[in-house]
Amino acid sequence: MVYDPEPARCSALDPELEQAVRINLGREQAEAQKIGLEILLMALEVQRRQALLAVVTLAPFETLPATTVVA
Repeated sequence: MVYDPEPARCSALDPELEQAVRINLGREQAEAQKIGLEILLMALEVQRRQALLAVVTLAPFETLPATTVVA
């Protein structure tokens, strides 16, 4: 018979490890939010270009300057 104990959650969890997990989670959430905002920005650009085409503006599309989103 082989007994493989499962590690239990202990109230004495290493605070540095717990903080590292929270930091990583925060980074992942910020990255997901950044991606969501970039998708929204692309959707708005599509709407802008469609509006220009609707009024038969056939001049080249002016590209918006690149912006950095700080989350």
